Amino acid sequence: LVFLLFSLLFIKPVQAGYQSAYNSVPSVNDDWYNTLTKINTQGDKNAVINSWWDFGHWFKAVANRPVTFDGAAQTGHGAYWIGKALITNGEKNTIGILRMLNCGQNKAFETLETVWNDTPRSIDTLNYIVTLSDNGARETLRSQGLTSEQVDEVLRFTHCNAPTDYFITSEDMIGKAGVWGHFGSWDFNRAVMYQTTKTMNHDEAITFLTTRFNLSTGDAEQYVSEIQTTPADNWISPWPSYVSGMSECQTRGKLAQCNVGTQQGTVPVSIDLENGTAMIPGPQNQILYPVSLVYATKEGIVEKRFNGTTIGFSVILVPSGETYTALFADSRHAASTFTKLFFFEGHGMKCFSNFDRVRSFTGGKITTWTVDYDCNQQNKVFFLPVEKVMAAHILVGMDKRSEEEARALIEAIASNITTKNFASYAEKYSDDPGSRMRGGDLGEFGKGVMVKEFEEVAFSLEKGGISKPFRTPVGYHIIYVKERTED
Repeated sequence: LVFLLFSLLFIKPVQAGYQSAYNSVPSVNDDWYNTLTKINTQGDKNAVINSWWDFGHWFKAVANRPVTFDGAAQTGHGAYWIGKALITNGEKNTIGILRMLNCGQNKAFETLETVWNDTPRSIDTLNYIVTLSDNGARETLRSQGLTSEQVDEVLRFTHCNAPTDYFITSEDMIGKAGVWGHFGSWDFNRAVMYQTTKTMNHDEAITFLTTRFNLSTGDAEQYVSEIQTTPADNWISPWPSYVSGMSECQTRGKLAQCNVGTQQGTVPVSIDLENGTAMIPGPQNQILYPVSLVYATKEGIVEKRFNGTTIGFSVILVPSGETYTALFADSRHAASTFTKLFFFEGHGMKCFSNFDRVRSFTGGKITTWTVDYDCNQQNKVFFLPVEKVMAAHILVGMDKRSEEEARALIEAIASNITTKNFASYAEKYSDDPGSRMRGGDLGEFGKGVMVKEFEEVAFSLEKGGISKPFRTPVGYHIIYVKERTED
């Protein structure tokens, strides 16, 4: 009896635990495993993987490649550098940071700190020189008083012949954007202000800020007041995030109407696709604007900033088939490297090539990019010419004959078919009632219209080409491509 009563105490906890386990979605799933396995089996053996730190141990275990940043290596300035690489809107800043990390982790910073003992100056200098050529970086460091030996030591960790870099952007990083955006936006000058003046008396703090940072007395007074009343994490750097999910837009001519869902409700945005203007209706017929609109052109990604009354965040407009989807984001994220790689799929970027892209069963996307340190890529994703073919076909079905009989008939037709007699053979032998009496003519069609097997063969043929017999679920076909066009 005691045992029975004791067991009953555990029924509800066990049931609750089972229910939680049953309803949970594992962070490591087949798609992540396949993504990392592809790096392991098909990737450069000497490559380094970079992304936000959370999954660093998986990267090492499954992809069998080193990482620059994981849960056990959050030392130095790793969170800042990876966060900066993601949130910067300068593509060359991103790849320069990645090269520096792959050359020597945080050693370039440590070298400059040994010389200057001035963290903001060291960080600002590195953010600048990583975007320059070796010679440009060398001249910059010399102009700041470093010796030849010191310059060589810094460049050894910023401009080495870096290993291949795989840079991963994934769906989970959207929800973590406030964190990596926070570290990537870290203001080292404000950090010095906060750490130094926090324990000073009022007059000492004012003198320090006006002398060291050349602030006016009024600004110094405001900073001292904020520092005394604001937690360091909130004063030194913001927590920028993506404000909404993706919402579909309705397109009418040159106007896109997007009703974007947020936690506070739905916000309507009208976007003029021709001149890149975004407007949001405000109270009393007032017109409001986002901080900026980020959108794709044929050449790449453009950010247009607005004056007037703004709503405090930016609109990201992404092409989606014949229409668009939109989302809201903190302006720091709007034209960031992460936004361009993840939401715009690298469109127009010069320094990244796609290595792998998968969409998981939960709908999340995982994209692996290979860094091109020379920036010679041509990524064109949107507004591509629409390929179409004008074709005819002959179908030999299997409703009234065996597969062996169908295959024998289609091969006999193929041995005699030409462009001149194709129509007559179609009228005589084709089992497609819709095209048979038109000589097998299917008219013009683009991709995504026919079944996969049929489409692949049709678009592999040049104008005037006749395919070999091939099978689809409905039978055996021969295709004749009369014309190819691009819109």
